Order: sequence, then C-alpha cells, then structure tokens
Amino acid sequence: MDEMQEMAAEHGALRAVISHWAALDAMNYAAVADGFAADGVWHRQGKELKGPGMVSAAMAERPKGARTRHIVTNVLATVKGESEVAIDFYMTVFSHNGEADAPPPAPMNVPNSVGLAHATVRRDNGQWKIVQLRSAATFQRK
Repeated sequence: MDEMQEMAAEHGALRAVISHWAALDAMNYAAVADGFAADGVWHRQGKELKGPGMVSAAMAERPKGARTRHIVTNVLATVKGESEVAIDFYMTVFSHNGEADAPPPAPMNVPNSVGLAHATVRRDNGQWKIVQLRSAATFQRK
C-alpha cells in the first residue's frame, strides 16, 4: 500500500466515524444505523447493538427531547490494510433531555463525560462502515 492509498483509507474511515456522531447529534437515526456494517457492533450504554437493525431499534427508543453534542478530539488512526482502519479518540459529551419541541438553545452544564473511544472501520463495497465502536468514560458528571 502506498502513501496515497494509506491516506485515502485513513480519510474514509475518519469520515465514517465523524459522520456517525454528527448524525446522532442531528437525530438522523437512519444515517446512524446505515453507518454500521452488517456485522458491526456498537457497545452502547452497557448493550451490544449488533448490526444496523439493532442500532435502528435503539435509536427509536431515544427520548424525543434528547439533545447531544459529541466532540471528537485527539484522533489517532492506524491503517491496518487497504480496507481496515483502527481509530482511537477522546470524546467529550454534552447532553440535555428536555421537551421534544423545545427551541434551542438547550440549557448547558459541564460535560456529561470525557472518555476514550475506539472504532474499527472497514471498507465494504466501496463504503466505509463501522465494524466495532466502543467508549469508556474517564471522567463522568455525577
């Protein structure tokens, strides 16, 4: 694999991860589910969501008034081959659960959590999809 191929793989995988959090924050739950490979697993809130179907079902259970922002920083991508990239990053989460039709801005407090996250992303049929996604809080608001 040459340097350009490696950079393209890194870019595609990073875009998949950033797009995941942007879709979640925008409440575009169809895009959240579509970002996972058929065999992808999201370790979320103590559950293993396997595949886009389980991700979609979990998104349907989200409170209608949930407002979140996931801030991804300190990103380190490790290209494992032409079609697989491992990504480690810090994630800071702000959230507020209010009325579904409440106009912005939502009340803000300190972040809910700051933690470490890991994703494995794979190119499937020309699209980068999340195969594994997990995070663990280092700091959490009590």
